[in-house]
Amino acid sequence: RVARNLPPVLWFLTVGPSASGKARTYDFMMDVFEASGLIEQIPVVDSFSPEGLVAEVADSPSRQVWLIPDEAHSLFQSMSRRDYMAGARAMLSKMADGRVIARKTMKNKTLIYDYTLNFYGTTQPEGFLKSLSAEDVNTGFLRRFFIIYRPEYTPQPWQELPPNGDETIRRLANGLMEIRKSLMQLEPGMDRAEADLTTPAFRRFVAMDKKQKEKALENPVLASILSGSTNHALKLATLLAVQARPELYMGGVTVDEEIMDQAASLVEAETAKAGTLIELIGSNESERVMEDIMSWLRKRPGRKATRTAIQQRFGKRIGSKWDMDKLEATLEDRGLIEVRMEQRGRRKAKVYVATRVK
Repeated sequence: RVARNLPPVLWFLTVGPSASGKARTYDFMMDVFEASGLIEQIPVVDSFSPEGLVAEVADSPSRQVWLIPDEAHSLFQSMSRRDYMAGARAMLSKMADGRVIARKTMKNKTLIYDYTLNFYGTTQPEGFLKSLSAEDVNTGFLRRFFIIYRPEYTPQPWQELPPNGDETIRRLANGLMEIRKSLMQLEPGMDRAEADLTTPAFRRFVAMDKKQKEKALENPVLASILSGSTNHALKLATLLAVQARPELYMGGVTVDEEIMDQAASLVEAETAKAGTLIELIGSNESERVMEDIMSWLRKRPGRKATRTAIQQRFGKRIGSKWDMDKLEATLEDRGLIEVRMEQRGRRKAKVYVATRVK
């Protein structure tokens, strides 16, 4: 029997451009949370000092706190620039794992254990890259976050709210409360519920773990992120099993192969997407612009676009015509694009075509 003491707490960090839907996701999530009444049991914190956060957890009726910063990159920056936030990164890493925390001030000493700190943050790619360093990747701070990255803005049409929108929120809120209630009704003598993996589910997890380790050997820069992703899969699988609302048998739930595969597949896909962004941490703005241009080109019909279209989309970040010429030469030298002249109406236009990596 293999056991792992891993609280199923996922720290979500959503990264995407402005107007990409981050706010709508957050608003809906908070509507359900507030309708459930859990906000009285689980306080929400949007800014903190290390001592203040520990005190919030200690004073929480449920020993649970939800950290939801207005902009995640502002929080990350403050941890580097403000003296009173010294040690906050290391402390958050410990709190993500539910470690015992002791903070001592001139007036008192606070000790917290058997607690839960939840995190949900949003930010834009530029803020994400500017607020983090290679050290955040190497030390394991960033691996605590399950990162959802969407590099492109996807326009969404205006839609009327469904007439039963409030009822949907109430139904989800009631379901959330039912799940919480069932989890707190444990067998006598038990202080927590546990999740067991069936043998096929465990094999699927082992296969994922092996795959991520192989990728880490190929790309050492992402080794910490890839190794941390297996924990995310276990946590997500546990939450999915709980969401299915099975009867708690002997104070626990069972994760079957279907649920484990669903969790592992999602984590593998999202980690691969986030990896393209994380690799840019510590790079300069020119490298980031080129990466964004290539990502955009590869999704275009025919994997191509005119130079004019690229300047219109990325012009503010590229700069002058001289900067554009330099960027074009760099992309061409690296074999990332092929430059052609194509007829567009009565004129010929310079077109960039993303090459296919062999």
